[in-house]
Amino acid sequence: MTRIAAPAMTIVIVVIAFSGLAGWNRSGQPRLVATLTERELPQSWNAPGLDDKSGRQLRIEIEYRHDPLDSRNWLPELRLRAIGFHFNVPMGAPEAADTYAKTPTRLAWVVFELDGPAWRDIERRRALQPEAQPAQQRQLQSRLVPVDAGPDFETLLARYPTGHLILRAVVGLTYLMPEHGGPLVYGAIRKIVPGEIAVPSHLRAVLDALPARVEAGPPLPRYEAELAMGRLGIPYLRGVRPLP
Repeated sequence: MTRIAAPAMTIVIVVIAFSGLAGWNRSGQPRLVATLTERELPQSWNAPGLDDKSGRQLRIEIEYRHDPLDSRNWLPELRLRAIGFHFNVPMGAPEAADTYAKTPTRLAWVVFELDGPAWRDIERRRALQPEAQPAQQRQLQSRLVPVDAGPDFETLLARYPTGHLILRAVVGLTYLMPEHGGPLVYGAIRKIVPGEIAVPSHLRAVLDALPARVEAGPPLPRYEAELAMGRLGIPYLRGVRPLP
């Protein structure tokens, strides 16, 4: 079984060290395959990826669920304890703010639901905020929503065999002061590891041939991509197809 028990930064270094084993990571049967669109995998032009010297990458976009109450719904204290956090200081104690602010982040496996009930619930809540709609309508919204987390990939895969994507993510704690609605401690995703996926040379032509985005009307995804989880737990791109 694949477990994560060390502090987040240590595991990030290990994941980077695995980058030289990209070929072995992609060999054999994928542990998980998901079909995403440009909503969840927009193009990025940052530093080169695992084995791509061109710098062409796709960035993994998610719905972070930063709202404190929403975060406690999908990432309750029981799950936070399971991935290595401790809550030995009461939230109302004078030293609580400093203690939880200094708590190291952890690396965990996070389950993301794709275009499911959690995403539709977020859409309904956004519809109640008309002042935010114009900005949101001008950009693609990722439909990857975190719904569960744990230290073991295989356990989560057995619990969510279809309709979900399981990725490594850095999780941290935030302390909400009493004057802002606390005292409250909640967990949140800080970043996906890795957050970008290298585009193999044989797939770049599809992205090069994409039509320009139409300014009028709500944006629509122009392509879909097949993302697979490799033997090392590192996601890689298996295919890219244009959408009509």
